[in-house]
Amino acid sequence: MRVLAVTPNYPPGSRVGAWLATHQFMARLVEVGHSVTAVALGSTSTGWTLDGVTVETCRRGRSWIAELAREHDVVVSHYGDGGVGERFARKAGRPSVQFVHGYIRSRPNYCQLLVFNAEATRAMCRNPDPSIVCHPWTDPAAHATTPGDRVTLVNLSEPKGVSLFEKLARSMPHIPFLGVRGGYGRQWTIGRPNVDEVPTTRNMRDDVWSRTRVLLMPSQYETWGMVGVEAMASGIPVIASPTPGLVEALGDAGRFIPVDEPHAWQAAIEELMSDDDAWQAASEKARKRSAELAAGDDRDRFVEALERVVDEFGSAVKVLTHGLEIR
Repeated sequence: MRVLAVTPNYPPGSRVGAWLATHQFMARLVEVGHSVTAVALGSTSTGWTLDGVTVETCRRGRSWIAELAREHDVVVSHYGDGGVGERFARKAGRPSVQFVHGYIRSRPNYCQLLVFNAEATRAMCRNPDPSIVCHPWTDPAAHATTPGDRVTLVNLSEPKGVSLFEKLARSMPHIPFLGVRGGYGRQWTIGRPNVDEVPTTRNMRDDVWSRTRVLLMPSQYETWGMVGVEAMASGIPVIASPTPGLVEALGDAGRFIPVDEPHAWQAAIEELMSDDDAWQAASEKARKRSAELAAGDDRDRFVEALERVVDEFGSAVKVLTHGLEIR
């Protein structure tokens, strides 16, 4: 099977969680013997290869991408790309499979399968069928390390809760904080003596998790929580806002507090930073949740679903995927 992935951007140049998750599924296709070409629409540089995935860019123009789609068996794209991938698939007469990493009201006009990143995301769509839920996969071994001593926020933007982070750092000058600049969104500069700010990094294990004792995720909007899952691989407790995606990702290992309760956030941080027994109990829960998510690897379910879409494309029969929980 020849798979064409059309995405706004692609790793390692972009560290957006949606693209990182997409690559995990594309890399798995390569591992089991399929051919994958990805087109990073937002890049004009020369192409590259990552884990067997051939990554092209838009420098040859859209007409070339349209021709490329005809040479492949299926076009995989993202719902949030404005319908670009969908149009390439329709024009080429190929099935369209779309990842959904955000809330949508209804399914696209031309799509043979929607792949939601969480049950919570699918529940927000009025007409999701046919669809499948495939949680983004995180390899614990790629992130596990010995935790550090700081309270960390990844992505210093308002949607990720930087204003609460700044307020907490200001109210707890005795606590060391770590702010990691994100790859998108307007980034704040905190400028406080107890806050160490570092740039975006591709090496989260050594640059972030090895320095982190507690991770904060006071996000306004989150449909999964890849950063939290990565942190839990090292047994790092996560305090998060109760968005449906974060609740689904972190499970009972997460400590959920509404973002409009800063005193509760402060109390939780003080406890985990000063009480070793409380931290150890939370850390054990985090490691257990990380292992559960790693064992529930959905990549092969995605591969099987994609193979079935290609096999059954063109028939008048609705896509059926026995045993894959597609509905």
